[in-house]
Amino acid sequence: METRLYIHFNLIVNNVLTNTQYPICMKKDEFDQFYKVLFKGSRGKCIRTYSQFPPAQFYK
Repeated sequence: METRLYIHFNLIVNNVLTNTQYPICMKKDEFDQFYKVLFKGSRGKCIRTYSQFPPAQFYK
């Protein structure tokens, strides 16, 4: 889910939800940096997907 200043998302690693209680909340610029680091660290295997229902999710 995206607001004016923040993005709320779930983080899924190897098909396992890592944040089981609440979506992670980050400022948009922090979220973009976080994704760049994940993408680089996964050698391009980390993707950002959007479902019909928020939040944005990562799959690795």
